[in-house]
Amino acid sequence: MVRSIKAHFVLFLGTWMWLVGVQHASAQAWDGESSQAIRIADFGLEEQIPSAIDLVGPEHGAAGRSRAILAQRVQCWIDGLERCTFADRNDPRVRAVRRFLGLGPDDRDAAVIVHFPDRTQVQVRLVRAADPGPDTLIQSAYAPVVLADTARAPDLPTVPSQPGQLDGFAYQGTSEIRAALDRLKRRLEMPEIPAFALPAAEFSVD
Repeated sequence: MVRSIKAHFVLFLGTWMWLVGVQHASAQAWDGESSQAIRIADFGLEEQIPSAIDLVGPEHGAAGRSRAILAQRVQCWIDGLERCTFADRNDPRVRAVRRFLGLGPDDRDAAVIVHFPDRTQVQVRLVRAADPGPDTLIQSAYAPVVLADTARAPDLPTVPSQPGQLDGFAYQGTSEIRAALDRLKRRLEMPEIPAFALPAAEFSVD
């Protein structure tokens, strides 16, 4: 009995550290080859968002839309909604996240790190919602927030996030990451104009 209790305690402690440890520094990311790693393919977005670098950029544009889509998929994945065909409520990673959100310290957010095929990664923080009180019956216990500034790539100290940071920038790594950096450069140098900010078309009637 003592041995059984000890084994369960170690398992629970390991699960807690698995989730909380990544909050302190991205250097504590999981091994991309680990069976416990969360991959962009788990959300069915490997073709739409091939690199974590594609999540860096202005809110109004491709990067902002990709962050919103990933946040929605993360929530769907954790909640295991029926409309999420990719979700598996029995996935041990999902169960670990739910366990932390339900039993972890109320003053600590959870976090997951999403890995991409090009070996880039980004952190998605699960921000706890404030207690809505007894009058609100339906409210999610958390909100996923994609932290673009946590995007990391092999052999790259930091991912540029401002146009000036790309001046004279040279990356000698893989072709996949070079392509992602080229896409980032185009996004930063030519940001998309929000639709509501476009001037109304002028028409003349003879």
